[in-house]
Amino acid sequence: MNRIFYNSQSQPIQLSHKLGTGGEGSVYEIAGQTDFVAKIYHEPPEPEKAEKLIALSRLGNERLLKLAAWPVDVLRVEAEGQLAGFVMKKIGQASEVHTLHSPKSRLQKFPEASWAFLIYVAANIARAVATVHEHDFIVGDLNPKNILVTHQATVALLDCDSFQVTADGKLFRCEGGFPEYLPPELQGKSLRDVERKQSHDCFGLAVVIFQLLFMGRHPFSGKFTGAGEITLEDAIRKSRFAFGADAAARQMQAPPGTLSLEAIPVSLVALFRRAFLSADRPQPQEWIEPLETLAKTLKPCDMHTGHFFFSELDECPWCEIEMRARIRLFNFSLDGHNGRRSRFKLDEVWGKIEALKTLPSPLALDVIKNDLAMTTQPSVEVAAFAKNMVNRLLWGVLFAAVAGCSIGYFLPWLVRILTESILGYLGLWLSLGLTLTGIAGAAAKKIAGAESNTGKTLITNLSLKSPQSAANNPLAAEVRTRLQSADQTVQQLSEQLEKMSGAASFQPKLEELRNRREVYERLPKIREFKLKHLETTARDRQLNEFLDQFEIGEAAVKEIDITTAASLRSSGIETAADLIPDRLKRVSDLTETQAQQLLFWRAGLKRQFKPDPAGGVQVQERITVEREIDNLRMQLEHEMTRGAVYLQRMVQEAGNQQQQISAALPEAYRLQAQAEKDWEVVQKQNPFWPLAIMLIVFFIFGTFLSILTAVRYESRYDTYSSPETTTTSSSSTVEPGPAVAEPKSSIDQNGARILFEKGEGLAEKGSWAEAAKLFQRATELDPQFYLAYTQLGRALYWQGKYDESIEASTRATRIREEFESNFYLGLAYKAKKQWKFAADSFVQAIDLNNDSTNSNLADSYYYLGESLMHTGQLKITIADLESIVDAGTATVAQRFQLATFYLWVGKYDLSRRQHDVLKNSDENLAAQLQRLMKQNSKQRGRG
Repeated sequence: MNRIFYNSQSQPIQLSHKLGTGGEGSVYEIAGQTDFVAKIYHEPPEPEKAEKLIALSRLGNERLLKLAAWPVDVLRVEAEGQLAGFVMKKIGQASEVHTLHSPKSRLQKFPEASWAFLIYVAANIARAVATVHEHDFIVGDLNPKNILVTHQATVALLDCDSFQVTADGKLFRCEGGFPEYLPPELQGKSLRDVERKQSHDCFGLAVVIFQLLFMGRHPFSGKFTGAGEITLEDAIRKSRFAFGADAAARQMQAPPGTLSLEAIPVSLVALFRRAFLSADRPQPQEWIEPLETLAKTLKPCDMHTGHFFFSELDECPWCEIEMRARIRLFNFSLDGHNGRRSRFKLDEVWGKIEALKTLPSPLALDVIKNDLAMTTQPSVEVAAFAKNMVNRLLWGVLFAAVAGCSIGYFLPWLVRILTESILGYLGLWLSLGLTLTGIAGAAAKKIAGAESNTGKTLITNLSLKSPQSAANNPLAAEVRTRLQSADQTVQQLSEQLEKMSGAASFQPKLEELRNRREVYERLPKIREFKLKHLETTARDRQLNEFLDQFEIGEAAVKEIDITTAASLRSSGIETAADLIPDRLKRVSDLTETQAQQLLFWRAGLKRQFKPDPAGGVQVQERITVEREIDNLRMQLEHEMTRGAVYLQRMVQEAGNQQQQISAALPEAYRLQAQAEKDWEVVQKQNPFWPLAIMLIVFFIFGTFLSILTAVRYESRYDTYSSPETTTTSSSSTVEPGPAVAEPKSSIDQNGARILFEKGEGLAEKGSWAEAAKLFQRATELDPQFYLAYTQLGRALYWQGKYDESIEASTRATRIREEFESNFYLGLAYKAKKQWKFAADSFVQAIDLNNDSTNSNLADSYYYLGESLMHTGQLKITIADLESIVDAGTATVAQRFQLATFYLWVGKYDLSRRQHDVLKNSDENLAAQLQRLMKQNSKQRGRG
């Protein structure tokens, strides 16, 4: 794309990097300017749009620039060419207003925001729209996506080029708009031909303010109590305002878990009713004073430092909403932080951590080392030494040949002179021959500088740098010293380089921060778990107090007489609350029948128990949990923030040291390669075997010559008869060495894996009992074999051994949290009708799998509904899901979950309706839902 455009004064404007892209165009920074940016359209604007931009750039002033991204100049492709975009004020460090609606995005991007902050934002939006109206402009497309908000609660209006403007007697219309923010009279109309009025903006402004005050809830989004369903557009068209005491008259009901209309001042209630139920809509300036008055007079909550509410209310409404919905709406304002939280953003902090590497990649030192080893030649003095050793070997070979031939030739004559006995001749010839050849061999070895066991010495010298070969060789000793010094230098530098790579400190710190991040991301689940535990504890306490009212002596229990009751009292068992099986077993004179009767009586009383919501979890207990979670959050934020700085400093320091070491290593490698090459040459000695061969060969040759000479002499003079010689050969038998026993393979993970695979084969055939035995043996061989525990739990479940299945599946989840182990744990609890534990297991399984093609995942949703039905929580959960669907924020999984839950309460038509929606978004889930509907239908038939 062309980076140079021209403004209205034909001055060149150079664009810098892109900031973002929208539906109409992209926004770029302008080189040399920090306060303004340029918006370039994807396609050249139509002539009327171009004329409108020129008019807007002329009509702007200082007030409009403060509250909107107002066009201050137009941009053209050429100096007098076609219009391509415009220049507008840059608005930094801001987010779209709709991020304040969702608790998740609000807590992440505006963690310090309280309800007062939202009220001030609403007042500033009203002030901005009022200013636009004062200039006879109309926003038209007024919605939270076209409004930016900063952390100081200031706002700025976007897409000013879509405003409706009248300039030079010509009307430029606003052709866009979201139906959710259009008044009833504009619903369903083509906006291209509509002339907007300020009253239209007044309706959209009222919706935007309502959503800020009521946590993103749309004023017309609620439950329709009439026949059929109604869309949001229809509700707006028919003025079905869903809030207020008279909402039922409009056949509407506010969504559950929302702030009531009575929780705000009467003055604001009147403004909302005018905006949504009449044509006399409040003007923007009418909202400013009531909103600012409310923000200044809010009352702090006694239990939650982040809760502020209307001062005329007796109790904090946010505590009630958070308790029922089990969500966090506002953060705590902790002591020591002046009521404000640090603006910690996990994505930004973790992005900085992920961007860090252990160190910059060092030089290709191994390549340098290999190249040096292949190209390095021996030094001059070592090369001269090698040449001298070759010459000595040649002289030694020559000496061995001469000496061997001489000994072989003259030895028979010497022996003949010394003895005439045949036996004496042979013995003397052999002894003198060995002695003389040994002396000659030693002399040849000395001349050649040879070593009799060269191969063994070579291996020793190469591996250990042995000083043996260098004992009588000063050059070898000097080279060995150089090599040892070079090896030591390279080793020290390599160890320092390895330490600088961060493997010893960087990775453990990074892993520690990853663990902190995982805990941080699981804070909502940790909070939910603690709150659920409080609820369970509160219910058990109420039940115990209820049962403690019924004394055993007054109970109409068969076979329990006065004597038995007295015996029970002496054992500390006085009321129904004390009737625990283990305690009854300790009463020696209590029969099994009597114990059973007492337990039946207790069970009957338990069925009469009805929990008292007012006596449930104490507010202070919940606040204690909230404070614990918030303190943990603050600690984790502090550790991750400091960890990022620590890692960055570590990388910088280690990088500098690494560069120094990497620069020194090539020279150290060169010296090492030179020393190794010299050592390779200088430690070698001439072999002895050529000398021995030459000595033996020429000894035999000399002996042969001596015999020929003697034969000729005898035949000529016939004076000597050569004694008969007999040679005997001896054979040696090589005894085979002892057989080497093959090492025994230890039974560990490999053995466990083999048993596991065999068990899987049996499981596929349905042989669950045999498979379970193999899986059990596999866990005994490898107690950390997660898959073996998982499949053992599955096999035991299909055999009906539910307690053993629960134990195996629980072991699997303690080793590693995976879908299948939690799924079969839920099935086992379901089979034992332990519905609460079954529900928890199915919820955990669902959290660990998002594969819509997995039928077991679909069954998890289905059986979760059954479990919640038995625990009495199903209808509440359905209501929560329906509110999410009505708000238009439901995911595909939430719709599928709602559809399966409908099956358990008999709302089959509603389930089919969700099925029709799923067919257009996820065919796999739709098919799974169809299967579950058939399954549920069969179950109803059996029932």
